[in-house]
Amino acid sequence: MGHDYRPYRCRTGGRVDAESARWGEETPLVEVPVSWTLDDLPHLEFLSSPARTLPGLGDAERMFADWELDLRYMLRETEQGVLTVTFHPQVIGRGHRLLRLEEWLDRITAYGVGFATVGAVADLAAGGAQLGRPKAAPAE
Repeated sequence: MGHDYRPYRCRTGGRVDAESARWGEETPLVEVPVSWTLDDLPHLEFLSSPARTLPGLGDAERMFADWELDLRYMLRETEQGVLTVTFHPQVIGRGHRLLRLEEWLDRITAYGVGFATVGAVADLAAGGAQLGRPKAAPAE
């Protein structure tokens, strides 16, 4: 969760205290950006436990509309950005939600985006692909 749209190498041995922060050494492990806001479970699933209640049962259309805005922002601000969405079969797999998913996929393909597994994205990043770089500011 170190970047919104750019995979990065994890680090080990870093130090943070009240006066400073020192980055640790990079490891071979690549982290692909992920966010709870791009996960279907908190939006759509009702869960209750003694510790908390996750209200869920939200409108899938609203969730996908928010995700589309995240995508549009990423496309505006980054080169080759990565927008990682998480689906749980037991959550997204209801008929009305699957219809909204199909509609969303139809809309976002119009932006010319590609689709890949997290493993494929991690392999690209590990191989040196420059994913999620900020776009250059327009000349004034």
